[in-house]
Amino acid sequence: MFEPTERYNLVELLRPPAGYRLNGAVGTTYSMDFVALTAILLAFVDSEIESSAEDAADVERSYNPIQVLQAFLRLRDRVRIFVQRGGILAAGKTHRLSLQRLYDRIVTEVAPEHGCFHPKVWVCQFEPRQTVERQTARPLVRVICGSRNLSTSRCWEAFTAFEGVVNGSRIATPLKSGVRRMLEQLGDQADKELLDELSAAVMRASFPSAKPFADRCEFRFQSASGDDLWSRFPSRVARALVVTPFVRAGFLRQLLSRVNDLTLLTTQRELDRIDDVKLHELLDEHEILVVESSGDPNGDAQLDLHAKIYLCEDNSGTLGFIGSANASSSAWGCGGSARNWEALVAFAPAVSVAQFRKAFLCDGDGNLRRWIHPYQRLEVRETEQEKLEDESDKLKDALARIPLELSWCEAQQQLSLHLTRSARKELGELLHRRATAWDIRLAPMALEEQMIGADALAVEDQDFSGATLSDYGEFMVWQISSRAQQLVRRFIVKARLRQPELLEKRETEFLKAIASKTTFAELLMVILFDAAVRPTDSFLQSLGSSDRENHRNWTVLGDACLEDVLRACTEDPTKMDDIDRLVHALDGTDAVDQSFKTFWQELQSAFLVAARAEGQARD
Repeated sequence: MFEPTERYNLVELLRPPAGYRLNGAVGTTYSMDFVALTAILLAFVDSEIESSAEDAADVERSYNPIQVLQAFLRLRDRVRIFVQRGGILAAGKTHRLSLQRLYDRIVTEVAPEHGCFHPKVWVCQFEPRQTVERQTARPLVRVICGSRNLSTSRCWEAFTAFEGVVNGSRIATPLKSGVRRMLEQLGDQADKELLDELSAAVMRASFPSAKPFADRCEFRFQSASGDDLWSRFPSRVARALVVTPFVRAGFLRQLLSRVNDLTLLTTQRELDRIDDVKLHELLDEHEILVVESSGDPNGDAQLDLHAKIYLCEDNSGTLGFIGSANASSSAWGCGGSARNWEALVAFAPAVSVAQFRKAFLCDGDGNLRRWIHPYQRLEVRETEQEKLEDESDKLKDALARIPLELSWCEAQQQLSLHLTRSARKELGELLHRRATAWDIRLAPMALEEQMIGADALAVEDQDFSGATLSDYGEFMVWQISSRAQQLVRRFIVKARLRQPELLEKRETEFLKAIASKTTFAELLMVILFDAAVRPTDSFLQSLGSSDRENHRNWTVLGDACLEDVLRACTEDPTKMDDIDRLVHALDGTDAVDQSFKTFWQELQSAFLVAARAEGQARD
């Protein structure tokens, strides 16, 4: 625990256990990018990235597009990601037929009136596959609470993870009740049915107690209303250690009023920007450390700090907090109305300050690691580039607050972008203050080549011609460029669709646009056998050549025979629904030929016969 040489991958933490499949999941994040989201979706269906990659572009190129499409089709109604509005990062321009455009079915924005949406939590339910080995297996629930956003960042993070068995337990624990409260409040935003199902599974689960959580294990969620996190922090602490990438003066004052002996690990820039001489004098009485964000040439660990860890101790014992809350008043809810949405886990007994210091901050000789130094205050000399980046952050936040609406016109084959009267006034006032320094443009994600100036939208609604229904979606790309320096920021927000009922048809049109016999065959193989690899089956190996011909659909499924497909659908009956939806979507195209339709009818009949036989045997 807390070993700098031991790192865990969020993707692997979210992968289903052996013999299980994902039934439903919810994730929350402050920021996200589509490369990381794709990796998570592939993990949920237990697919692998085909090659190692060093950066986001390489990672994206390594994905098998057929596996990505299958993951989306399977999970679009089972997975929801909640993200701060304006927190979706846009890299380069996307291809018009990019699958990422379809992710608007999975992503839900949250836009608090005050503060920001900042929790980093995952709640997943896994169902056992219907195999002989899993006949007595029960569903599992996994809860992860930490500091990691859904991005390709390589920062150091901290998390807590719990896995419970859904066995009908009626014991309400602080962990389960806290997760339920979070899911209930997220359900007020969207997708209440999925969140209620996950909440019920959590409350029926038994989570085994582990040593770090034997005395106390509480999931604490903070939103715009209800209890704040600060009320859970001890009123008096003999010694405390705080690890945080961001720190604010107001919170430090409150923290020092409760802590006798503080060890703080943060960044140089954060502390230097605190313009309070008396507070710095108080900090001089404590151990204040800063980290470097570059690797050591001698092989020492690299640390880009993003973890949030709070350890407290006194004569009564130790208490720890791990989660999303930075060292700020808005994060802990002790700074008035501007209160963030946050989540953390409080646990006891925790690692002691001395243990953490020895394992994480110091090397084998007891000296601070090369990338950690005692803090010495430096004069803040903000560069023009840093000022520009701060200004772009404020502009991004202001643009993200402007509500957008999109509509589709079949007759004219165009998308239209609309603003309400109040939104148009807000945009006009913003441009009046900032337009001389910034070039501001936007477009639907599918039609980025038609970027329009925000000044035109501030005057009247804008049309995007040459569109198809498959281009219709909620994602809009904002692009802000400095007129003075080389700085371009791109981010994505969701527009409200005036015809949301067209999304299902949009996906059908998208599938038809990329459909071919080869694509259909590959999708079937991925759906049935969980990977773009042909199955090796003992039944096939034992069959003679004549039987092999009688049992296979050679035009689509290669060497897979009816027994292969029947077994795959028996282990996971939801695959039948996935294939039914795919066949229905592509009906009438050249992708689905008559030979497969005949094969599919045979399979469905065989599946029903097998199901009846199994039911009779059980009775």
